[in-house]
Amino acid sequence: MKYIRWSIVGILILGLAAGIFYICLKDTDTYIMKLGTVEITDGQFQYYLDKNRTDIISSYQKSGETVNEEFWNRQVKDGMSAATLLKAQAKQDCLREQMIFILAKEKGLGNTVTFEEIKEEMEKENTDRENSVKNGKIVYGNKNYSMLTYMNYCISNLSRELIKRMEDKELEYTDEQIRSYCEENGKEVSGLDSGGIRDRYGIVFKNDLLIRYADACIEELGVEINQKEFDRFPVQ
Repeated sequence: MKYIRWSIVGILILGLAAGIFYICLKDTDTYIMKLGTVEITDGQFQYYLDKNRTDIISSYQKSGETVNEEFWNRQVKDGMSAATLLKAQAKQDCLREQMIFILAKEKGLGNTVTFEEIKEEMEKENTDRENSVKNGKIVYGNKNYSMLTYMNYCISNLSRELIKRMEDKELEYTDEQIRSYCEENGKEVSGLDSGGIRDRYGIVFKNDLLIRYADACIEELGVEINQKEFDRFPVQ
C-alpha cells in the first residue's frame, strides 16, 4: 500500500511539473512581439494581417493573378515578397495603434490597453446595445461592432482626445513646420497666411505629429520580436 501511495504521489508531482512546464512554454510562444511590457498576441497580429491584406493585394496583384501561395512568395518590391511586405505593414500598424492605447492610459483617457481587453470591452458594448434594442431604446451608431469597426472607433476617438491633451506641449508646432509639411505633401497653400494654413491643415498636421510622436515612443519603449513565431506566422 505504501508503494502504491508513493507511486500516486510521484505521478501527481510529475503531472504538476509537466503542467507548469507547459504553461511556461505557452507563455513564451503565444506572443509575436512585445512593446515595452505589453504583449502582442498571435490573435492581435492576425487582426492586423487581415486589416492590411487587401492593401497589399491591390498594390501588387497582377492582372488575372490568383492570390495564392505563389503570389505571397513572389518578390514584389525591393527584393521582398508580398508576404514579407504584409507582415512589415501589419507590424507597423499594430505597434502604432497599440501605442495609442498606451498613451491614452498614461494621459488618463482610459484603462484598456491590451487587445484582449479591447475585445472584451467590445463584446460588452455589443451586449449592452443588443439589450437596449430589445428593450426598445434608441441606439445611436452601430447596433453591433465588428473588431475592425470597434478598433477604428476607439483609435479615432482616442487620437482626437490625445491631440487635445498634447497640442500645447508634445504636439506643439510652428508656422514654419506646418508650411513645410504642406509643401512636402502637395497641399495647396498659395494665398494663405499662417492662420489660414493652420485653419485648413491644422487637424491633418496634428494627426501626423501624433503618429510621429507615437513612433518615437515605440522606439523609446523598445520592441522585442519573438522571431521564431513571427517568421512562421502564416500569410494566406
